[in-house]
Amino acid sequence: MNICPTEPTEDMYSDLSYAGNRHVPKRVNKQLGGNPIYTLVDYIPGIMPFSGEELIAMMNTTMIPINLLGTGGQGRVDLMAIGATRIPIVMKTMRFCLESREIAMREYNIHKAIFGRPGVVISELMNHFIPAFAVVSSGMNIHIIFPYNMGIDLYNFIDFAGKGGIKIPLKQYRQIIDEIEVNLRILHAFGIVHFDIKPENIYLVQTVRPDGLIEQKAKLIDFGLARGIGIPSKPGLGTARYHSPEHHAAIVRRQLVYHPTAVNDFHAFGIIEALLHTVTRDANTNEEVPDTVDEQFTAAMQRIIPPVVAPVPPPVMAPVPRPVAPAPNHPAWGYFGREFTAAKTQGGRRRKRTNRTRRSRY
Repeated sequence: MNICPTEPTEDMYSDLSYAGNRHVPKRVNKQLGGNPIYTLVDYIPGIMPFSGEELIAMMNTTMIPINLLGTGGQGRVDLMAIGATRIPIVMKTMRFCLESREIAMREYNIHKAIFGRPGVVISELMNHFIPAFAVVSSGMNIHIIFPYNMGIDLYNFIDFAGKGGIKIPLKQYRQIIDEIEVNLRILHAFGIVHFDIKPENIYLVQTVRPDGLIEQKAKLIDFGLARGIGIPSKPGLGTARYHSPEHHAAIVRRQLVYHPTAVNDFHAFGIIEALLHTVTRDANTNEEVPDTVDEQFTAAMQRIIPPVVAPVPPPVMAPVPRPVAPAPNHPAWGYFGREFTAAKTQGGRRRKRTNRTRRSRY
């Protein structure tokens, strides 16, 4: 039986609540008393510059909350600083119940299926998705650890632009839309459907280029409902306004299972494209913008999974023939046979074996 409340409450995270003006959660107060409370469940190497064991050591030593990033029906997301150097991490805390634990482990396993796949370049994959680094348990709760990326989700981006009367240029609009489409196609190429595409789950990461300009790149986050294409799911999951017609039909017919496909993601992507279109400058002009999504997707997949060049086998060298004495009835016996016999008998006369002459072992 699921005992998770539909909305998060304060007592639901009493051990993570902020303690007065010190901004230190009660859980940190416990760990400073010498009781390590975080244990490692699993981690994906290559995402962070330290291992899972080092993460646990830093979390059990120093962990300071910085900001509450969001809450949901299954948990909350906090920005934390760990270790002596205050490394920022994002910690997604799931409420302890059977359903939340299954969701947390399914989300982590989806990340592991993408980033733990042999032969992939993790640094290239991180240009399209924000990966989960580790799964940590503490008491009755389970946490998913993510690397921190500075930016804003697409929902707040559209909201701030709409309320402020800001119009983004058409070039930026095309860049964001193309990046989202490339990300979805890469995800589907791995055999995974996101099943919860919405502006809140698209993160615009801000990076500073060498020339000092700020560059934004759209990445996918929150794989809590993701699953393999064709794996059955329960109808009605996700946000209703982004459901595809097939998903709505399954809900109306009260089906017990629903098989999500890439159609679900691209239907929600079309709605996002229309929402972003409302805050785009010169969106109704007839300017022709070349569609380069196919080229971008092909180039990204070649960087993510570089083609394996088969090693060139060394040339087969012909064996060097060893000299063999011709048979006595061979026409060449007259010369080569005498030479061969003379070499063995030292001038045509066989050498007599004595006790001083040892037979060669070769």
